[in-house]
Amino acid sequence: MANRCDLCSKGKKFGLSHRHHRGVAGGQWKKRAQKTNKSFLPNIHSLKAEIGGVKSVWKLCTKCQRLIKEEIKNSVAKEAEKKSSASVKKTENSKKAIKPSAIAKP
Repeated sequence: MANRCDLCSKGKKFGLSHRHHRGVAGGQWKKRAQKTNKSFLPNIHSLKAEIGGVKSVWKLCTKCQRLIKEEIKNSVAKEAEKKSSASVKKTENSKKAIKPSAIAKP
């Protein structure tokens, strides 16, 4: 499994880890912390999503995963708002048609 985000391309990083310990008797240089190479991996999770009717699996870091879930949540809320506003407009139009002031007097 590749340790790389499919969206932002966040990947493996390298650094140094220090291990502090007591030195052996004799000399100050033996008391220095050893520096060893360390690799830092991103927090990658797989996310199953349907895009354009095609199901696919995305490997995303947690930051991108949170952003995508937030966008999905907002888009669902907007669709629900559009549907509710459309139904409100229909009821307002039907009420306007029923009002007696709208009926023409002969």
